[in-house]
Amino acid sequence: MSGAEAARTQGSDIAHRLHGVSFLVAFIGFAIVQAGSEGSMFLGLCGAIALCAVPGLMLPRLVPAVRLAMLAVGAAALMVLAFPLGRDLIGGESLPALAKASFLWPQILTLLFASRLASDWSQARVAQYWRAPLSLPAGTSAQSLAAALLLGAALVLSAYHLVPDASGFGSPVAVAIFNALHGTSLLHIAIMLLFGVFLAALIDAARVHIGDLMVLRALARRGAASVRRADLVAFFELDGAVRGRASRVMARQLLGDDGRFGALDSFDDAARSFLRGLLPVLPLLGFLGTVIGLALAVSDLQGAIDVDGGPSALARVLSGLSVKFETTLLGLLFSIAGGLLLALLEKSEAQANAAATFLAQHLGASSDG
Repeated sequence: MSGAEAARTQGSDIAHRLHGVSFLVAFIGFAIVQAGSEGSMFLGLCGAIALCAVPGLMLPRLVPAVRLAMLAVGAAALMVLAFPLGRDLIGGESLPALAKASFLWPQILTLLFASRLASDWSQARVAQYWRAPLSLPAGTSAQSLAAALLLGAALVLSAYHLVPDASGFGSPVAVAIFNALHGTSLLHIAIMLLFGVFLAALIDAARVHIGDLMVLRALARRGAASVRRADLVAFFELDGAVRGRASRVMARQLLGDDGRFGALDSFDDAARSFLRGLLPVLPLLGFLGTVIGLALAVSDLQGAIDVDGGPSALARVLSGLSVKFETTLLGLLFSIAGGLLLALLEKSEAQANAAATFLAQHLGASSDG
């Protein structure tokens, strides 16, 4: 292993261990907070899960321990979602009300750091695939769906916990929006979770893009005279699997392409297609909620008229129709916001790709001269 590769491996291991320690602290905090109501058996189960995770979190190169840690982290995520949230939801409580009334920060932090661990493992798998494609016969993915789901769940719980209700707003528009955000139906929660997954995947893509921008700025600051071609070759051979498209544009210009950079672009295209595919689902889910609500309202209206036979029955049923449109409002708002955020990211990525092309040509011309 070269010195640069050893340094890169050591840096990624340190980041992984930091994520692991943070996850363990958050999960143990969750276990201590819930032990008073759940009992000693619950605390012992959480302790066993944490102990199973420790070896793989502290020794990220030990494959059997890492696999056990993956299972333990998944079990921990299920625990923080099931106790007490899942149990109380089954008992008839609403998620917004539970999030407002409960102390959820241990659960939120556990899910947050579990998502970072899943992302670390995904990046390690991509790097392994970059170095030895035949070692992973099933291939790999540039973006971890598990990381997006975990971070999406953390974002949803944070939103329910932090976003105020509509009682403090005088504007009817604000009241309608905040009522939609605090909707209690399964479709409300599904739209919130789906948007959380979208945001999580977008955050991971933005993180990779920011790394690209830092590389471009570092190369531009150093200048062509101080950049050696051998250093660039070593850098892109080592980090090419975990860099973004702008870095690979530069690598093609400077080093040529043996097909691997193009394959990584295809991985990125697949991840981006997943993001774009989520956007139209949001308003469709909202419209589905409205259609179901209207169908039920029409059925209730007929029954109420048959029983009461007066305008009071009509007024009672129509008063609840505004709630039926909340899911469509929520889906449209999230789809618009997600589309704008994705457009901003892709605009910045396109500008970075162009800058990488010009910078690579300048560096190549200077080294040739």
